Amino acid sequence: MSVKPHGEGDLYHKYRPQRFNEIAGHDALASSVRSAIKAGKSQAFMLTGASGTGKTTTARIMALAANCERQEEEPCLECEACKAVLSGSCPDMLEMNAADSRGIDDIRSMCQNMGFSPMVLKKRIYILDEAHQLTKDAQNTLLKYLEDAPKHVIIILCSTDPKKILKTVSNRCQKFKFDLLNRGEMFDLVSSVAKQEGRDFPQDVLGTVVSASEGSPRNALVALQQVLQLQEVTSETVKALLEQSEDDPNAIKLCFTVNAKEPKWGSIVGMYNEVKVLGAPALGMTLAGYFRNQLLKAPNPAEATKRAACLELFLTPFDSGKLGENQLVSALFKAFTIRS
Repeated sequence: MSVKPHGEGDLYHKYRPQRFNEIAGHDALASSVRSAIKAGKSQAFMLTGASGTGKTTTARIMALAANCERQEEEPCLECEACKAVLSGSCPDMLEMNAADSRGIDDIRSMCQNMGFSPMVLKKRIYILDEAHQLTKDAQNTLLKYLEDAPKHVIIILCSTDPKKILKTVSNRCQKFKFDLLNRGEMFDLVSSVAKQEGRDFPQDVLGTVVSASEGSPRNALVALQQVLQLQEVTSETVKALLEQSEDDPNAIKLCFTVNAKEPKWGSIVGMYNEVKVLGAPALGMTLAGYFRNQLLKAPNPAEATKRAACLELFLTPFDSGKLGENQLVSALFKAFTIRS
């Protein structure tokens, strides 16, 4: 593992891997994925594992590796193809979250141009996150695209619950499972990032961050971000902060307050002031997770639309690395207007 910063923003996005050798704790798996992409014989892949273990990140690295013009062991990140993938707006790279778009029409819309030659890259890349959320009919539609995919197409499914994916779909994919990191691997990650941020924390402080992560690199970096925001970093203050963050009752109350039948902006602001010490990234993850669960329980299409809109308010800026305090407050206000 070679942890390197890429750009600015919160730690989760700043240190998000862009090469296989930067993926924390999955050396053997990363090597296997690299070899599979280099061989160029497989067109469908399935990446499975718990949330925050690196599935979607690895899928994006696969897109880089499959298209890098220099054809080195790792994506160069400098050629025009790599820059196009990293831009996030390349027409030959499509990402879709099945938690939000899970029907037949969504799959058809995503794959409608699959038969056309790539416009910019050598390979068209299709990344489908939370693939298990697709309806059975949508999965059967996806199956047809998997069976008929042209040679210039690579389809990557990511899932936290692969048992819900049809065997006919699963069996057409080369599979890679991402396990939670062990304590030693997580400690190496947290320690390395902290040092690159110019901080040399005591072992007990780093150990508390590792414990709070529960084996997820994403959780670890969100927790470390919170620690970096503390004015006084001691074992006691870090433990109090992260233990509160794990299941903060007021953070949950903030979610309920935003999603109330008749929400009051004053109540939302008051509740936010109670928990803003947790930091925008942690609160954004909590709110996104809450509305994702609420979306799955929506009693009707109209309510599902509202909950999906609220989910995107917190999920999109978090994924793009643009969820600071101002953005979070803005998202809270927009969610308030949607729920009102």
